[in-house]
Amino acid sequence: MKKIITLIVIFIGISTFSQVKIGDNPNSIDNNSILELESLDKALVITRLSSNQMNALIPLEGALIYNTDTKCIYQFNGTTWNNLCNSSNGQLSFDPTTNLLSISNGNTVDLSSLISDNDNDPQNEINTSFVINNGNLEITDSNGTLSVPLSDIAAAGAKGPDGDKGETGDKGPIGDQGPKGVEGEKGATGANGPI
Repeated sequence: MKKIITLIVIFIGISTFSQVKIGDNPNSIDNNSILELESLDKALVITRLSSNQMNALIPLEGALIYNTDTKCIYQFNGTTWNNLCNSSNGQLSFDPTTNLLSISNGNTVDLSSLISDNDNDPQNEINTSFVINNGNLEITDSNGTLSVPLSDIAAAGAKGPDGDKGETGDKGPIGDQGPKGVEGEKGATGANGPI
């Protein structure tokens, strides 16, 4: 009975305020939160399913489950389940034009600050290798190896909308007159008119 009353109170709170906070300090909720969980001694436990149970579901994009077979959290991207524990097994690709290192999970690293080719001489290109090792991205070049945890690599955000078109600027000054061109050939003399 106590659980039913608690659920009724939660649903009334949802429909009345459109925000819910569960746990410690329930009177303090961020204005941008729809649901907050706060506790110093309790944890959030998400849905726990076996691989077979998980693969039988086609939930909303963004759904999360804990897979009891693999002991990992999976996220549904709208088409497939992605194992969030396998971030160290992503495929790497490097675009030398943009200096972006891309990982198959959608994350990118801008390596522009690490790659300097100021002389633009193809003979002096910097030899850099990229390896994923134990959850770290290892970048090795002539200066040594830099190790960056994959968890620190942020996903690139979506492109924002184009801004408004700016006003047309003032007309620039008229340039100097160019040199006089070559004089053309003299034309034929015309016929004499009537007298």
